[in-house]
Amino acid sequence: MAMVLCAVACGGDSTSPENVLTEQEAIELFQALKEFEGRVNFAGIPGLQERLVVTCPAGGHAEFASWLDEEFAGDTTRLFLNRQITPNACWLTVDGVLYSLFGTPSVHEQTLTETVGDSGHFDVEGVVFGSFGWTSEGRSSDCRLELTLSMESDLADPENPMLVGDLSGELCGHNVTIEVSEPL
Repeated sequence: MAMVLCAVACGGDSTSPENVLTEQEAIELFQALKEFEGRVNFAGIPGLQERLVVTCPAGGHAEFASWLDEEFAGDTTRLFLNRQITPNACWLTVDGVLYSLFGTPSVHEQTLTETVGDSGHFDVEGVVFGSFGWTSEGRSSDCRLELTLSMESDLADPENPMLVGDLSGELCGHNVTIEVSEPL
């Protein structure tokens, strides 16, 4: 599930210790990781657990695991998606700066998408949690994250229906709110 992410100013430290990501760096690195994850294609078959090893954009690799479950109750459909990424010297470029990511142990994403009837209205709730290690330009540290996802359908433009919402919580030691959207 590819998401378009944009940061909302939440305040934060303007100066940081040498081995700590600034809030902006943390958000941009998380966005790069989510963008990379969005390019990984899974079959998306309910009940099927998939594992893939994928080459990262600037070298190294990451292991992805995904499993999907579906539940029906009356006219309500619930789709449970679990994803896990374990980077292994996974190199990503953010604003011209190379970062190497390592699973310590990994980043997990759990989402629930719910729709009632054929209204076209979706609600998405979830969490992104875990940690990863990073190195860049002589700096290195761990990034712990615990973010809550909340999205709903925006049908204002029938030709371009969207899911819109935010991820909020802790990201690399910063309290953040990140706006998210994706086409339906």
